[in-house]
Amino acid sequence: MGDYQIAGKGDISVDTKYGVPELASNLFQEHERFRDECERAQRCGIKLYVLIEEMPPEGDLSKWTSPLDRYGKAKYRFSAETLKKAANTMSERYGVEFVYCDGRSTGKVLLELLKGVYK
Repeated sequence: MGDYQIAGKGDISVDTKYGVPELASNLFQEHERFRDECERAQRCGIKLYVLIEEMPPEGDLSKWTSPLDRYGKAKYRFSAETLKKAANTMSERYGVEFVYCDGRSTGKVLLELLKGVYK
């Protein structure tokens, strides 16, 4: 359940993702495993945060666009709107919260989440 927890304070867990494509992989290709992880956290009374080290445009996941490959085609072929809906469904069903940050602030945001003081 996540990548980080504070020892002795197991009510908060943070799972980190390097960017939106890794999040999409978890929500689409590895959905069953990811869903099970979210369910397990909820059953155990653990607040699960998923910290994505990429800030979507205007903080809105549905506005994310895939980077282009060297041929000018989208590297990733998923709909950002569908991804946002999938993330919202996981939030509603299991209480998981998706948090976005730029890579430079990952450490700060991670500690704030673990300490329960993230704003």
